[in-house]
Amino acid sequence: MVVGGGEAAARKVRLLAKAGAAIVVVAAEACDEIAARWSVTVCEQTMGRWLRQLGITRLQPRPYHPKKDLEAEVAFKKTSPAW
Repeated sequence: MVVGGGEAAARKVRLLAKAGAAIVVVAAEACDEIAARWSVTVCEQTMGRWLRQLGITRLQPRPYHPKKDLEAEVAFKKTSPAW
């Protein structure tokens, strides 16, 4: 796992790619890195497309419902049978 950005992180990713490691990138953070380095704005969809073309997996956060009822979820877990 490589955390952070900058030239050191890019160098580590290149070495991992040479070694055949599976590389996963958070597209939003990659967009921020490109904006900081080259003053270019790239949307997440474009970044995801570029990553797929390079054969790099794009990591996405697990979706959640904005009206999620935490109390109902806890009650469901308590009353559900244990498998």
